[in-house]
Amino acid sequence: MNHPLDRAVWNALTTRLSSFTTPESDAHAVRIDPDEPRLRTRLANLYVRRGDLNAAHEQAEIAAAADPNDITARLLLAGIMVGLGQEQEAAETYRDI
Repeated sequence: MNHPLDRAVWNALTTRLSSFTTPESDAHAVRIDPDEPRLRTRLANLYVRRGDLNAAHEQAEIAAAADPNDITARLLLAGIMVGLGQEQEAAETYRDI
């Protein structure tokens, strides 16, 4: 997605389809484009809503590592760490932001 129009279409599509997504559909999208950290952040959010913090942690960790400047992914990761009882790691992540 190097062309600006591709990014605009992508943003419009993901916004429009957000109400229809499930962890399964987003997991499929991740398999198609595993290097897109925003997909992993979306998948992590869906896992959080489902209550699967371990799966959410895995996806948020990948997203945050893929794009260290993505504050959303890093905040999500820290919040998941708190939910998993990893307060020290969460505090370090929050400090790094």
